[in-house]
Amino acid sequence: MGEFVNDLSDEFIEQRDDIAWHEIRGFRNIIAHAYASVDTDGLWESITEDLPPLKEFCERQLKSS
Repeated sequence: MGEFVNDLSDEFIEQRDDIAWHEIRGFRNIIAHAYASVDTDGLWESITEDLPPLKEFCERQLKSS
């Protein structure tokens, strides 16, 4: 997801400011480069709470394309 966010246009990101694009990109960098310092509780929280709404958003975007 983090790499994908890098390919999104500024316009797209600005129009969908309810998504934490900057945090998604930053989280990817932590996972890729500083994985030893990842807070596993925070990771689990992101997986269980943040990813489902993001998945729904992506599915809606794909259907409307």
